[in-house]
Amino acid sequence: MIDENKVFAQFCLYAGLSLSAAKDWLPLCQGAIQKIGRCLAPGADVSDPRLILAAAAESYYQYSLCRTGTNAQSISIGDISVSDSSGASGTEAIHRLREEALAAASDLLTVNSMCFRQV
Repeated sequence: MIDENKVFAQFCLYAGLSLSAAKDWLPLCQGAIQKIGRCLAPGADVSDPRLILAAAAESYYQYSLCRTGTNAQSISIGDISVSDSSGASGTEAIHRLREEALAAASDLLTVNSMCFRQV
């Protein structure tokens, strides 16, 4: 299975949360790991960093959906900083981050009704 500790640590980096402040969000990361795990291609290496990033990005996207509407003033993703009082454009940036992470890991994932795909 994809390393939960590594996914959680990466999620914390994306969300700008300390490990202790993010502990209530651990089930979100566990769910993302299971979601990605159901889509693994036969023979995929679960220790591949792209899967860790994909699961963390999925977690962060779900987290952002939970936080939408809280009137966040800004969201930072690495070197990218988005400011918006409605939170909508920040969620769009996080969605793009998620899509990029999933695309990077696409050769490790299968496409079926339960999995991710880009149109």
